[in-house]
Amino acid sequence: MITTIPQNHCRIIERFGKPVKVQHSGLAFKLPVIDQVRDVSDVWGDETNKRGKFIELTEQIVDTNPRECITRDNAKVTVDCVISWRVSDPIKAVYEVDHLHQSLLQATLNVIRSEIVHVT
Repeated sequence: MITTIPQNHCRIIERFGKPVKVQHSGLAFKLPVIDQVRDVSDVWGDETNKRGKFIELTEQIVDTNPRECITRDNAKVTVDCVISWRVSDPIKAVYEVDHLHQSLLQATLNVIRSEIVHVT
């Protein structure tokens, strides 16, 4: 089967449930019965994918809600940040992280919280 993949997107081809290759933008070939395209909509929702099959490779931006943190000298600080990121390895992003967006958000907020605590 021959399909086209949009620019700045890719898709993961699985053979018998195991990832075999990443197909990047342009014409793509797939064996009809043996190869399956990995659906990432169940893991990522509507973010960073098109029609559940194509993974967005361009830079993504996520805005966080304002968070209140307490510094070492007990001062309250409200922090708001914007996270920009991009998928560089689609196979690791899909198979090694359960919920990529929530993981990125929580990791970034934990780093921000730990840095604010060190501020005096």
